[in-house]
Amino acid sequence: MPANRFGHATLTAPQLKMIPEVIGIAVVLGFNALRLRDPMRTPGFIAMALIAAAVFVKLGSRLGESL
Repeated sequence: MPANRFGHATLTAPQLKMIPEVIGIAVVLGFNALRLRDPMRTPGFIAMALIAAAVFVKLGSRLGESL
């Protein structure tokens, strides 16, 4: 993928792999909330907080530099 070729210059392969996963989860949660009218509950908020923490840990040193 061209995006991986360009992104690999600044991010590692595991970091690049994590970005689409987070985007996919956000899209599913948004679809559930908007289209299916299924609001996010406390476990969903906890899960999103843990995912955000994982992204911060994985991309933490590069958040200010490349994103």
